[in-house]
Amino acid sequence: TNQPTHITTNNEMVSKASTTVVLLVTLLFCCGAHAKEWKVIAPSLGSILMGVSFTDPQTGYVSGSSSQGSLLLQTTNGGANWTNHASGSAMFMTVSSESTKVSAAAGMSLLNGNVDHYTQDGENWFASEQRMIFTACLDSESLGNGVFHFYGQFTSPTKKCDGMAVSTNGGRNSTLVSYSARTSVRYGSFVSPQVGYIAGGSWPETTASSKRLRGQGARLLSARLLLDQSGVVHAVHALDDLEERTDIDPAWELWKNVIQKTTDGGATWTTVVNETSVAGLGGYYPNGLSFVDENNGWSAQEGNAASGEMHARIQHTSDGGLTWDTQYNCVDCSLFRVVMADAKFGFAVGGIRASYGFDPLILNTQDGGETWNVDDGELTKLYVNNVAILSNGDAYATAFTPYQTSSVLAFN
Repeated sequence: TNQPTHITTNNEMVSKASTTVVLLVTLLFCCGAHAKEWKVIAPSLGSILMGVSFTDPQTGYVSGSSSQGSLLLQTTNGGANWTNHASGSAMFMTVSSESTKVSAAAGMSLLNGNVDHYTQDGENWFASEQRMIFTACLDSESLGNGVFHFYGQFTSPTKKCDGMAVSTNGGRNSTLVSYSARTSVRYGSFVSPQVGYIAGGSWPETTASSKRLRGQGARLLSARLLLDQSGVVHAVHALDDLEERTDIDPAWELWKNVIQKTTDGGATWTTVVNETSVAGLGGYYPNGLSFVDENNGWSAQEGNAASGEMHARIQHTSDGGLTWDTQYNCVDCSLFRVVMADAKFGFAVGGIRASYGFDPLILNTQDGGETWNVDDGELTKLYVNNVAILSNGDAYATAFTPYQTSSVLAFN
């Protein structure tokens, strides 16, 4: 597969001794009795798969949609077989599990009934009791004891919210909690029901161009991914791929990257990242966010350089967002998620630019991001959009293909 053009950072200027230790750890991890590797376990499972959550190597969910309707697909045999528990036409873009019995899902829906669903027996799914007029939710997580967070934009009959929907009863209903920044919420990561972070932002796009896309029944999931009216995701290498954009006022061409922190469940927020830049000067917006405790967190971001090149990076904080260092930076690539299992081990996923769209970009770290290694094996023609990690180090991922389908991957 293609390889991203990597930009050296200060964190990579380690001594020979440190490098040797890292290599030995990597060899021990990769070359044991059973070397784990990424492979496709379910090709062409649906048109769009973006949610993934596993509770053990046998049991898990992926979610999305297909031409036949909504998808909440469950496996109980490690991906050999899948059962769809969804009906209707809503797009389930995220699913999270507390256990094999308790899970919740959300996604994208407009005047289409509730896209927020839950199960408490692992088989029967129900629409949440909190009615929504509009939902655009890319991300969710289980915090245990029936607490689920959903991150995005929500409109109920009584409230419009950019922030999160908080459920304390397994997804049966939720309370809308707004964050204080004036940018669209994309992802979140909480380490307890009270303490967590939300990332919001945007890429250069005028109101007029956004309305034109919506008039065509399409919308941008990111600056790299376009969802068309038929529910198919296409790669976008540059915003100019979409239109001539002759009407754009440069003042509107802004990259926005905002991360806010709360220590009281969203009652108050503190801004820890606030970056805004004009498109012609280059900039970033946030994708996935992963904190393992109140201080240590990682943010996957992408954008453009002033020259127009596609860039993506992973940033890390060890002081609760007060300062951030760039651990990984690449050109002609896209990063959609970073997920850490603990303070040392995790994955970041996305794609590398190719003539047919993207090849997979899967990065692995075993030292908290001091080093990120490309770990996608022989996989090709995939854009990896999400990843879930088990306590034993196994992982599962969802990915778009260039063929208007999506696949499920496993690292085991």
